[in-house]
Amino acid sequence: VLFALYPPTGAILSAAAYHNLASPDAQFGRLRLWGSIGWMLPSLPVYVWLALAGETKRVDLAFTLDLAAGLEVLAAIACLCLPHTPPAGWHHGGHHGGHHESVPYGTALRQLLSRRGFLTFLGVIFLVHSSFAVLFYYSPPALEAAGFEREWIGPLQCIGVVAEVPFLFALPRVIRRFGYHGTITMGCASLLLRQLAYASASPRWVLASSYVL
Repeated sequence: VLFALYPPTGAILSAAAYHNLASPDAQFGRLRLWGSIGWMLPSLPVYVWLALAGETKRVDLAFTLDLAAGLEVLAAIACLCLPHTPPAGWHHGGHHGGHHESVPYGTALRQLLSRRGFLTFLGVIFLVHSSFAVLFYYSPPALEAAGFEREWIGPLQCIGVVAEVPFLFALPRVIRRFGYHGTITMGCASLLLRQLAYASASPRWVLASSYVL
């Protein structure tokens, strides 16, 4: 249920950002950087506490679910402050200019589905998010089975978030160089390599460094 409700949030926020930013190709990367910061900052106190507790204290991690739920409530309240962006938010005369044309939802959906490549795009995005869901669910027990202590699995996940920072700064140049298709293809290839690392008998250093992918 959590993964059914949570992943669309990121997609909706990205769509709203692209619609409202003056130059989304150049600005989105740095805006998205706050998502990485928002991942790391709340996590660090928990990770440090778990690392210090170690084997001397049995830690019940159930409180992290309550903490995450509370943060999601705050995020939902913050969404009320987002710019008004109707689903049919396309304008005549370009993406940001001209007047707004109100299109019924069903008509807009049929127009989207009739566009060349849109169904392929939906399939790719579905597989990408499915890959993340599988990896988030199975990677912690796989890392424990490989010999990592449970309290260090969280910090290992932060390796991937830290690696996002320089890439997000480089994202405008990557998009200009490879286009959207090329950028998404590189992301899919990276996810595939990471899944292969977990599917094979990879050494621990490979599993840890795979978070960069």
